[in-house]
This record gives sequence, C-alpha cells and structure tokens, in this order.
Amino acid sequence: MLAVDEYHIANADATGVDELLVSVATQIRQGGSFRPCILNFVGYDDDPRAICEIPEIRRWCEKAWNKAPALVSLLDEKISGLSRMFIFCLVHVNVAQRRNTVSQFTVPPGEYAEIVRKAACSAADFLKSRGYSGNRELLD
Repeated sequence: MLAVDEYHIANADATGVDELLVSVATQIRQGGSFRPCILNFVGYDDDPRAICEIPEIRRWCEKAWNKAPALVSLLDEKISGLSRMFIFCLVHVNVAQRRNTVSQFTVPPGEYAEIVRKAACSAADFLKSRGYSGNRELLD
C-alpha cells in the first residue's frame, strides 16, 4: 500500500513509488507472485471533488507516471477503480455527471488507450525483469 499524504502531494514527491516497486519485486523474489497495490491519497476524504479534479493530485500522479508507468498496471482495480482514477489524473477528463458520491467521466479514448498501452508494456517489462512468471496474459 502506498499512502500519499498532503505533504507529498503538495510537493509532487513520488518517492514512495520506488518503495512500492521494491516491495512488489521483493514479493516476487520471495514467493513468485505479488499482491496488487493499493494507492491512498490521505487528507482528501472530505473533498467533494473526484480525485482527478484535484490539481495537486493530478500533478503528483503525473510525477509518479513519469517515474514508473508500470504503477498503473500494478494497482488493484477492484478497490475504487484505482488504476482508472490514476489514468483520469493523466488525461483530459471531464466529470460529466455527479450523483451523491458516484460520478460519470468522459475522456478522449485515444489518450486513455495510449496510457493503458504504455502502462501494460512497462509493467510487463518490470515484472519480467523481476522473474515474475505468473499471469502469462500480462506478460505476452
């Protein structure tokens, strides 16, 4: 789990990403597999905006993306659509509709697809270099 606090967000300090990647590599080395990562932005629970609408978080995600595009593919999508929200922070996103805590987003398909492609290739390279032989579909 990577908990990113307001200090790291305000300073676009993505050093925690390195630690997370080391943790994944260690899991692979020790057990041959890894658990999908959890990313948590601490201090924004009361903010009514979607994560991708907060400029400081968008800036932090861009820094993390530039450091390690593989991160997107390593995030646990089952938890609040983490990888999708991360990608929304990288593209031109529009909050199309908001109902209570559920929002609908529109994004340019080409931008989204390019991020997904680059993230998948980066993750496959990262995992192969760490000796991961689990899900062959991810690596092929």
